[in-house]
Amino acid sequence: MLAPAAITDSLVAYWDFEGGTANHASASGGTAYNGVLQGNAAIAGGAVKVGTGSLVLDGAGDYLDVTSIVDPNQPWSVSAWYRADLAPTGRFMVFETSGSFPISFGLREASNTANTNHQAFADVVPGTDTSADFQLADTATANTWHQVVLASIPATAEAAGSITIYIDGVLRNTMVIPAGNTLGSANGFHIGTYRTANDRWFDGAIDEVAIWNRTLSGAEALETFQRGEQGETLTSVKYHIALSASPTTGGTVSGSGLYSAGVSVPIVASAGPGYVFTGWSDGFTGQPASFTYVASASVTASATFSEDTADSDGDGLTNYEEAVVYQTEPNNADSDGDEIPDGDEVTITGTSPTSSDALLVSFVRSNLSPNQAGVIALSSPRVERNPANGEIGLFLSLSGTAGQGPLQPINLSSPSASITPSGDGWNLSFPAPSNTVNSYILRTTNR
Repeated sequence: MLAPAAITDSLVAYWDFEGGTANHASASGGTAYNGVLQGNAAIAGGAVKVGTGSLVLDGAGDYLDVTSIVDPNQPWSVSAWYRADLAPTGRFMVFETSGSFPISFGLREASNTANTNHQAFADVVPGTDTSADFQLADTATANTWHQVVLASIPATAEAAGSITIYIDGVLRNTMVIPAGNTLGSANGFHIGTYRTANDRWFDGAIDEVAIWNRTLSGAEALETFQRGEQGETLTSVKYHIALSASPTTGGTVSGSGLYSAGVSVPIVASAGPGYVFTGWSDGFTGQPASFTYVASASVTASATFSEDTADSDGDGLTNYEEAVVYQTEPNNADSDGDEIPDGDEVTITGTSPTSSDALLVSFVRSNLSPNQAGVIALSSPRVERNPANGEIGLFLSLSGTAGQGPLQPINLSSPSASITPSGDGWNLSFPAPSNTVNSYILRTTNR
C-alpha cells in the first residue's frame, strides 16, 4: 500500500482563523462546528503560526464557543497550536469540552514552579479521572509556539482504551482508559477556556485547531506539526514521507518530511556498524537502500536492518559481534595489536580484544621457547564413594617434563606436595619437574 490516509480524511472541524471562526473542514459540510467569539476574543494578526490570523485571548473570560462536538466514545483526535503570553501560575486551557471534560488540554504550573505542565485530562465514567502531562521549562513555554495532538482509542468491554498526547510531533505520554469504562458526555467545545473557572482562561494566541473522528497515527501527528512548522495549512496539497529504522540501533534513514507534488526526494537507508540493510516495508517494499522518490502520495515506510553475520577479517567473530558486542574492528583481525586475534581473545585466552596484551605475549614468547618451557599435564579428575564408610574420594594425577619430552608422574604424596581447601576448591602445591626452566605450560589431559 503506497498511500496512507490523507491528513484531511475524516477531518470534521478545522479552524484556521483566516478572517473568521467558520469551520473549514469539508467533511462536515462546511457549516457544522462553526465557532462564536465570546468576551474579548478576537481574530487578529501578530502572533500567528500559519497564515495571517489566529485566535487572540487576553485571559479574562474570552474564548471561542462551539455548540456541538464529536462523540467522545468513538475514535477522535484533536490538534492545536498555542502560544502563551506568560507561564501560568494556575491553569491555561487550550481547549476543553463543556458539560463534562472527556477532551481537555491546557497548561498548568508544575510542582517545580520553574516548569510548566502541558497536560491532557479526561473525565472517565465510572472510575477515576485520568491525566497525562509533559513538562517544559517556563522559559520554553512563554512566548513560544507549541503544538499538541490528542489521539483517542475508545475502551471496550474487553480492552482498555487510550488517549495519546503528542507535543511538537513527538509522543510524550499516554492516558489509559480501563476496559469497560467510557468517557463523560460533552455538549460543546470551548477553545481557550475550561467552563467558567476564573484561573483557567488562556492568555495568548491559538491557531490551526482541528478535530477528526478517527485516531491519528504517530506519523500523522508528526505531519500536522511539520505542516505548521512550514507554514502550511492542513488542507494544502502536500505529501508526507514518514521513515523509521528497525531496529533503531541498526541504522539511519533520511528523506522524511513534507513535500510538494513532483519533488524528487532522495530516500536513503544507511546500515550502522555491524548491521546490513535487508529491505523496506510498507510503502517502499522492494526498493533498494538508496533511491529517488518523486512525491505523488504520502508514504510511511520502515527500513529493516539485520545483524551482519559475515566475518570480514577472518578472526572468528562476526562483524556484528565485533562492532556491537565487543567494540572491535570488523576489518582488523587484531584490533588491539597484541598479536592475539580478536576471536581467540574472546573464546580461548579470555583476555580483552580491545586492551593490548603485548607485554604478556612478549613474556610468553621469551619464556616458552623450546629450550626453556616445561609441561605439566593434569589427568581427568575422578570421584569415588567408599561403600564401606561412605567417604567421597577425589583422585587426580599430574605428569611433568622439564624439556617438553616424555611426561613423567609427579609424586603428590611427597612431603613437598600439599592439597588445602580454598573457598569452593583446593590449592594444589607440588614440586616442579625441574627448577632450571622459567615457566610451564599446563595441559588438562595427558598426551
